[in-house]
Amino acid sequence: MIFVKTWAVPILIAALLGIGVWFVFIGGQGSLRVISEEQFTPVVLPKPAQAVKIGAPAPDFSLPDLDGKTHTLAEFRGKKTFLYFWTTTCTFCAKEKPFLEKIYREAGDKINFVGIDIQEPLSLVRSYQQKTPYPFLILLDKDGMVSANYFTIGTPHHALIDENGILLDIRRGFVPEDQFKKFLRLE
Repeated sequence: MIFVKTWAVPILIAALLGIGVWFVFIGGQGSLRVISEEQFTPVVLPKPAQAVKIGAPAPDFSLPDLDGKTHTLAEFRGKKTFLYFWTTTCTFCAKEKPFLEKIYREAGDKINFVGIDIQEPLSLVRSYQQKTPYPFLILLDKDGMVSANYFTIGTPHHALIDENGILLDIRRGFVPEDQFKKFLRLE
């Protein structure tokens, strides 16, 4: 029979809570944002290769689009870039889609919109795009490493990068319409 010291359980609970708070705290601008299960769909990703930090250069990437053409973060320099991490099964992405499309139509010349699908087969994403397309560039993060580098723990996940490649903000979970333009710094 295994005996657990009376102090071991509280320490384990405190450590797990600390890890959870750490993940939530990494959110944009160093502010604590509480995220409930109703606001995002969890994803399982590999360990990040590099740490992401607000105010530091955004992690670069090289990802294919639906036609196989490779795109890098560097090609979007000169304009702010909005990275939208999503999956075809994300119900919260579907809720954001109508006003995300509206903002894209209104501000598409001021900001690069880039959707990054997380770990789904090309055929599934292509089929989704044929039925209910996002109007902006969609890239495929087949192994999930780019998503992991941006500390994506669920979808939707949003990252805003300035015209020089500096990470301005990260938001996890559903962003209401009235807050989206503010997040994108369009107001």
